[in-house]
Amino acid sequence: MNNFEVLIKAILDTSSIGKQDIDKVQKVINKLSVNIAADIDKADLIASIKKVIPEIESELKKISGVDIKINDSAVTKAVNNLIKDNQRLQAEFDKTAQKSNKIKLSIDNGTYEKQLNQAISATQKWKSENAQLKSSINDLELAYKDLINPQQADQRVKNEERFQQALKKTQNLTSIQKGKYATDDEVTTLLNKYQTFYDKNTAAHKKWGAQLLKNINELSNGMKIPIDRANQLEKELQDVGNAARQAGKLGYSSFDKIKNIWNKFGGWTLGTQSMMFFVNETREAVKELKQVDTLLTEISKANDKLSKNELKGIGNRSFETASKYGKKSTDYLSGVQEASRAGYSDAEDIAELSVAVQGAGDVTAEIANQYVIATDKAYGLQGNVQKLTEVFDGSNKITNLNAVNMTKLAEGMSIVGSTAASFGVDVNETTAALGTMAAVTQQEGSEVARAFRAILLNIRQVSDEEEGISAEGLTKYEKACNALNVKLKETKNGVTSLRDPMEVLNELSVEYSKLNNNDIRRTNLLNSVGGKLRATQLDALLRNWDMYEKMLGEYANGGGSMAVEAEKSANNLEGSLNSLGNTWTDLISSFAQSGTLIGAVQELNSALSVLKSILAPIGGLLNNVLTVGDGFVPKVALISASIKGLSKLNLAKKLTSFVGRDKMLSLIICPPHGDGNIERVYNEDGFISKTVCSKRLKWCA
Repeated sequence: MNNFEVLIKAILDTSSIGKQDIDKVQKVINKLSVNIAADIDKADLIASIKKVIPEIESELKKISGVDIKINDSAVTKAVNNLIKDNQRLQAEFDKTAQKSNKIKLSIDNGTYEKQLNQAISATQKWKSENAQLKSSINDLELAYKDLINPQQADQRVKNEERFQQALKKTQNLTSIQKGKYATDDEVTTLLNKYQTFYDKNTAAHKKWGAQLLKNINELSNGMKIPIDRANQLEKELQDVGNAARQAGKLGYSSFDKIKNIWNKFGGWTLGTQSMMFFVNETREAVKELKQVDTLLTEISKANDKLSKNELKGIGNRSFETASKYGKKSTDYLSGVQEASRAGYSDAEDIAELSVAVQGAGDVTAEIANQYVIATDKAYGLQGNVQKLTEVFDGSNKITNLNAVNMTKLAEGMSIVGSTAASFGVDVNETTAALGTMAAVTQQEGSEVARAFRAILLNIRQVSDEEEGISAEGLTKYEKACNALNVKLKETKNGVTSLRDPMEVLNELSVEYSKLNNNDIRRTNLLNSVGGKLRATQLDALLRNWDMYEKMLGEYANGGGSMAVEAEKSANNLEGSLNSLGNTWTDLISSFAQSGTLIGAVQELNSALSVLKSILAPIGGLLNNVLTVGDGFVPKVALISASIKGLSKLNLAKKLTSFVGRDKMLSLIICPPHGDGNIERVYNEDGFISKTVCSKRLKWCA
C-alpha cells in the first residue's frame, strides 16, 4: 500500500485541479511515493504523507500554475476514510476465513459426506426413471469433489455454496416424488397473503420488511415449496402480524399516509388548484356536518328531554372530544346515540369511553359502542365509567401482549358476557378465557364466544335447544368430567349445588394435561361438549391454562394502558388528520351557525377570492423560478401564503390554535423523495419558506 489514494483525495478536496489533470497528479505522487507498511498506525501514516507534501505542492504548481496548499484536515480526513476501508476489507477477509474454517471442520467430520450419502440414498427409488433427478445427483457429486479438494478460503466458500444449491435442488426433486410439496394454488394463496400484508402495512417495513421480502421472493421464485416450509412461512406471517400489532406498526407508514393524501388531492399546485384544496376540504366538511346533523337528530329522538341548546352543545363538544383520541366527531356522536338509546343519562361520558376504546383498540365505532354497553349491562356496572375503564384497561393490556385483538374480545363479550356473568364468572375471567381461546385458535370472536357459552352451559348443566344442548348431552359431559375425577357438583352443609365454572375448568386442565392424545377419556370429554368448534376451543383452553392465568395477571396490571394507547392513536398521522378534519368541520360549522348555508358559502367564496388575489402575484414567479425537474413546486411556500390569506378573514387562527402551527405544517414533507432528513427554514412570520430533503435538491417537491 502507498500514499497515492490518500494524497489524491486530499489534493482534489483542497484544490481547483480538474479531472483532466489527475494523470499528471498521479505521476507526481508516484515520483514522491512513500511506501507504507500495512500495520502502520494512523499517526505514522499522516506523518509519512506530510513529509512529501511540500515537494508535491511544488510539482503541482508547475503543472497547474496554481499555488496549491494541501491542508492537514484534508489529509486527516482522507487517512480516516482509508483506514475505514481497510478495516472493512479486513473484516470481510476475516469473515470469509472464519466461514472457510467452519466448512473445513465440517468436511473433516464427515458432515458433507453424510449429506451426500443421504441425498443419494433418498433418490435410489426414482433416479433411474427421472432424468432430472439423475442429473441433479451427478451435479451434487461433482460439487462435493470440488468442495473437499484443497483450496483457498474464498474458493472453498464458493464451492460450499454450490454444493448446498445442488443439495437443495436434489432434495426438492426428491420431495416432489414423495408428494411433500404444496400445490401451486396453496403457494399462490400464501404469496397473496404476504403481498397484501406487505402492501397494507408499510409501517412494519423498517423492522420486518427484509424478512417479508425474503419470504415473498421465496414464494415467487417458481421453485416448489415443501408443505412443512409452507406451514412455517404461514406461521412466520402470523408472528410478524402479531408482533407488529403489539408494536403499533400495523397500517401505513407516515410517509405512505401522506402520499395517499397527496394523491387524493392531486398535489399542491399554484393558482386554481391551490384553492381547490380548500374547496375539497370544505365539501368534505359539509358532508361530515350532514352526518353530524343526522346523528344529533337521532340523539334528540332517543332523549326527547334534551333542549336545542343542549343538543347544540353536544354537537360542538363532539369535535374537541373526538380529537382527543384521534377520531372523527361522528365516531363520538354515534356513541352518544347508542348510549342514549340504551337509556344512559350520562351518554356523553359513555361515548367518550367508546372513542377511547376505538383509539386504543383500533376498533370501529359500532364495535366499541357494542363492547361498552354489552359489558356494562352484563356485569351490572350501571354506567360507572371508572369501573368500565378498568375493564377496558385490562382488555387492552391483554391485546398488547398476546395474539388477540380488541375486536375479537368485543365480539366475544357481546355474545357470552351476560351468560358468563349469570354463572358467576367475573369479567376478568371471561376476558382472559376469550383471549386465550382466540389467541390459540385464531378464530373469530363470535365463534370463540359461542363455544365458550356452550362450555359454560355444560358445566352448569343447563340445556339449550338452540345450542343443541340436551339433557342427554349434559349427562354425557358430567360423566366425562367424572372420569377425570372432576366433579361438577359439591355438597356443603347438606346442600348440593353446582360448582364455579372456572374452578371446574382449572381442575379439568390439570387432569387433561396428563392424558395422551389417544386416551379415550380425552376423546369423550371433547365429544361430549358438542361439535368440532366447541371441542377445539375447549382443547385450546385446557391445554393453555397457563396462558389464561398469565392473562389474568396482565388484566390486573392494565391500569392506564388504554389511555396510553389512545394518546398514541391521537398523535399518529391518522389521528392528527382526523383532528385537523374535525377542526375544519367545526370551522365550517361555525360559518353555517352564523347565518344560512348560503351565507356560509358566500363567506367561503370571499375567502377564496382573497386567496386568489394573494397567490396571483407570486404564481408566475414560483412557476418560473422555483419549479424543479420533476414538475413540482415548493408546497410549503404556497401553503404559507394561503394560510396568510385565510388569516385576513381570521379563518386560520382557529385552525392553527387548535392543532398547533408546527403540527399542521409538519404534515407537509417531501412526497416525491420520501420522509428522510428534512431541513426546514422558517421566515420571520414563523412559516416554512423552504425545505431541503435528503436528495439535496434546492427545492423539494
